[in-house]
Amino acid sequence: MKRWMLWMSVVAGCASSVRGPDPDAAVDGSTPEVAVDAVTRDATALPGRIECGGTMRDALHDPLHCGACGNTCAENAVCALGVCRIVAPSLLSLGYATQCALDGDRAVRCWGSFRPGELGMPNLDDEPRCLTASIPTPRALSSQGTAHCAVDASGVATCWGVIPLPGYDVPYFVPLPQTQHHLPFALDVSVGTSGACVVSSANAVSCWGVDNDGAFGRWNPSEPYEPREPVVLPDVNDVAQVSIGFHNACALRRDSTVWCWGTRGSGVIPGFGVDTARTPVSIAGAQNIVSIATGILHACAADASGNAYCWGNNSRGQLGSRFGSALQASRVDGLSDVVQVAVGYLHSCARVSSGTVWCWGDNARGQLGDGTAIGRMTPRPVSGLADAVELTSHADFSCARRRTGAVVCWGQTVTRNAWGPVLTTPTPTTCIRGCPDGTTWCAGECTAGRCLR
Repeated sequence: MKRWMLWMSVVAGCASSVRGPDPDAAVDGSTPEVAVDAVTRDATALPGRIECGGTMRDALHDPLHCGACGNTCAENAVCALGVCRIVAPSLLSLGYATQCALDGDRAVRCWGSFRPGELGMPNLDDEPRCLTASIPTPRALSSQGTAHCAVDASGVATCWGVIPLPGYDVPYFVPLPQTQHHLPFALDVSVGTSGACVVSSANAVSCWGVDNDGAFGRWNPSEPYEPREPVVLPDVNDVAQVSIGFHNACALRRDSTVWCWGTRGSGVIPGFGVDTARTPVSIAGAQNIVSIATGILHACAADASGNAYCWGNNSRGQLGSRFGSALQASRVDGLSDVVQVAVGYLHSCARVSSGTVWCWGDNARGQLGDGTAIGRMTPRPVSGLADAVELTSHADFSCARRRTGAVVCWGQTVTRNAWGPVLTTPTPTTCIRGCPDGTTWCAGECTAGRCLR
């Protein structure tokens, strides 16, 4: 497979619940003079069912009447258990050889290996570097493989690296952040194996890229590699978050349900065979979800009660279960207070409210961060990490941002170029250190303004 085909992808709020109103009480809490009929009584008695303007509403999940009539959730929030919960975009993203994070001064710092000209690097040498991406007030970041995208405060999406562009039959190298035109105001962005998607302020999903697997909703069997202009996916609506994996994508809708589409053979899409689900398929068992992460062969989610769920392929225990693959979301035992999930190739991680991170699945390259190379089918705590505020995974490694702003990573990462030496760290290692000027970030130590391994 060509290298460019390897182009791979914090919830605020507190748990609560909404009780259904007493069937013998009026909407305003008073006792009605005339008893309601049996049909109305039964409907009202359902958990979270309330009457708004003469229409019964699901106050547990309706983003227009979340917990109470007329209580509308923001466009970047879901209604889960009757509470509007913000779906915070990622500000820490991992590519195959380059990682990026939002610095405290609102600049995007990227470290690792770069192509000549990328982010202004004049030449290619053997030393990893740290560079700054010029993004005005960034609010969201996403990376996969050798591609990176960001959304700024004005809702404009910009991308750089090896990305697909309309008019080209293969992804094209873009050295500096380039505005992606013909896109709506963006709230969030997710980069996939061969393209990217944004969530607009209208909660629609717009995607562009080389769509040979249906992940961008425009699969054409006669022209499987035809680049596409940005297009609004017609069957994906009312979305708060989108996550693109490998030949698949999932969306978290504002009613806190999860819908996925793409190639069924990936394991993420329910069903058997390798046909393409061109329209979104609901993920059974995924309810009251507040965070999702999609990978190559599996996906995971966190719900409003602090539980983690995974589904798809379980060849290395990445579902957190000793059982086989799952066609519906299955709860990961041994975890509570989960606020964010992340998935790599064959491992999964979860961040809990206390700041600890737990991982499970394949560990041949130190992906679980427990200091061993032993795979686990149940979650294990990442060694020495108790203050994480953000988490993300990619390929065979994961990174977390600490409360201090420092970023630590573990697993196997590429340190020079995408086909050169790799660095395996089975326990968290600080990847970001200030250079002498106090602003540049490095993968490892820094000497004379250059990042060293």
